[in-house]
Amino acid sequence: MTTIGAMTGDHRGPPGNPPAETDTAPEPDARAATPTAPTAPAAASARTLSIPLPAAIVAALITAMFGLLFFSLDGLRNDIDTLRNEMNSDIGELRNEMNSDIGELRSDMDQRFGEISTVLLDHTDRLARIETHLDLIRSPDSASP
Repeated sequence: MTTIGAMTGDHRGPPGNPPAETDTAPEPDARAATPTAPTAPAAASARTLSIPLPAAIVAALITAMFGLLFFSLDGLRNDIDTLRNEMNSDIGELRNEMNSDIGELRSDMDQRFGEISTVLLDHTDRLARIETHLDLIRSPDSASP
């Protein structure tokens, strides 16, 4: 595991101890000599690209929440479509029942109006006979003074 000092190229000692000043040049880092070890600018750029753990956790949680939201909305859309289809079929059944009931009422009404029409025609016929009979009776009375 590398330390922050090794990543940034800062070779200072612990915070309480200032680096000792010597006449000799600092010893080169053994890792810096190997071709796989990052140099100071590369280490600094790698550090700027790294994501801190709390930020990664928050990003993962937000991504998961949006994923769950879209999954839930898709399920809700399916539920709404199912309910819409059920409502349409129920409304269609009610419409058919209503049309059937209205048809029965119309036929019953037509039958009753037919009966009323027959009774009215019978009464009209009787009234005409009564009027004819009364006119016959009045005619002889009007002829005799």
